[in-house]
Amino acid sequence: MDSKESGDTERVLGHHVNPNFYGMIDQLVASRGKFFFGCWQSTFSGYINRLRGYHSQRHKEPGYEKGDLRTSFHYSPKGHFDDMRKYYPVRKPFYAREFPTAWRLLNHDTEDTPALIVG
Repeated sequence: MDSKESGDTERVLGHHVNPNFYGMIDQLVASRGKFFFGCWQSTFSGYINRLRGYHSQRHKEPGYEKGDLRTSFHYSPKGHFDDMRKYYPVRKPFYAREFPTAWRLLNHDTEDTPALIVG
């Protein structure tokens, strides 16, 4: 899906999808792009960044070991250019961004362990 304008979502998905879901669908689509350009302290952009973090871990993208998102960029104040691209520990304000602790080493204790069969 090539989403360039908000009207594209309805055109591609049709009228059977509830418009309340358009924002969430846009986030899912944006999270899978080769590059992402977001807005500083936007919760909308922040969640896209978190999803991109999950994808980076699963696909072992460059920098995934450190929690880096090298293909995510944000329009930001001076001095904060790399804040969303490189690992940074959790700090206030929490709502203003996503932190790599949300996706880094998420399954590190289960990746090399055989699946448990219960029953």
